[in-house]
Amino acid sequence: MSLESGTLRTLLTGTLPEEEAHKCLELELVPAIVSQMNQELGATVSLYRDEPIPMNQRNLTDVRTRMGILLEYEFCRVGNAIVRASGVSDATLTHVVAHRFPDLAVRYSNGTLGLCFEMKAIEAIAEEKSANFHTLIKDVRPARDFLVVLLWEWKDDGTGARKIPHVVEAHVLEAFRLARMRDTYWLHSPPGNPGNGRQGLDFDNAVNCTDGRYNREEGNYGKLMRVFSATHAEYLDSATRTSRTYENYFRMRTSADSLGVARVGAQLAASFAGPDGEVRAPERTNDSVCIAARRRDGTQLVVYGPVAGNDRQDAQQAAEKLGAETLLTMNAKFDWVLFRDRGGAWTRVRSGRKPEEARAALSE
Repeated sequence: MSLESGTLRTLLTGTLPEEEAHKCLELELVPAIVSQMNQELGATVSLYRDEPIPMNQRNLTDVRTRMGILLEYEFCRVGNAIVRASGVSDATLTHVVAHRFPDLAVRYSNGTLGLCFEMKAIEAIAEEKSANFHTLIKDVRPARDFLVVLLWEWKDDGTGARKIPHVVEAHVLEAFRLARMRDTYWLHSPPGNPGNGRQGLDFDNAVNCTDGRYNREEGNYGKLMRVFSATHAEYLDSATRTSRTYENYFRMRTSADSLGVARVGAQLAASFAGPDGEVRAPERTNDSVCIAARRRDGTQLVVYGPVAGNDRQDAQQAAEKLGAETLLTMNAKFDWVLFRDRGGAWTRVRSGRKPEEARAALSE
């Protein structure tokens, strides 16, 4: 890390201007922490062969929740080690025990509060990337509170005995800007029948209104992958629209979706190809991923995604370019559609909502 100790010390106090603080975190401190985490995680956090991951959704969610806590702990531990190694001895990254927001806070020996972090961990192959950010904007400190989103996956350790968690990417978002994006989108996306009421926010929660009757929001407010849509950019203040957080948010969302499709798609392509076949490395095309596989008999498959709605023209063109007879498209949640090339026309064969179902369909 090239961040000087003086700049790091000021950064941790939370007194740097927003743009400078965000840049220091995004380009220096957070990448340094994540790099060291990836080197050390296997020493204490591993998934051994006699510890199979549960397949049912409820218990699988419990595993991912636990991993989020462990990654948060490791981020804190490694962060403190890096801060100490950089010559800063009076600031400590601490776990906030009695909290709703944030998860981690920089504290000084006299109790002074510095920079704070809300940690979000998203596994690449999760069908529902369900991280939430619902802290009201009144409780967020501009330029002092940040979200760190860790996109992670399991990797073989090379021996076959275990898998270890690996953080593929880390994204930094300034919490106040993200809250502005969230609330702008929320307030400008009311239900179709609010009656004589308004969709809004009260002192402690978002509020829905249907036919003039108000009720507490049911849990969609603040879902990280749906915090904002570019269709509502005109409603944002210019400072937020031109901030690093605005750009980083869409980059994070695209990365999370395409990384998931790349990993799940590679598994399906390998299953199609079999032990004697060939699977090409995923190729990125704009915001989509293309994976080609060939069986020993020459039969070819293209897995393409994420696709939105029925927009599959790019996927079909990619399959035709590679000479594939079979095309599997997926959206960000891994809902899939299987096509076969029959006489130069793509025919929809099957569709489903689970990768396991797609694997079975490809084997038919």
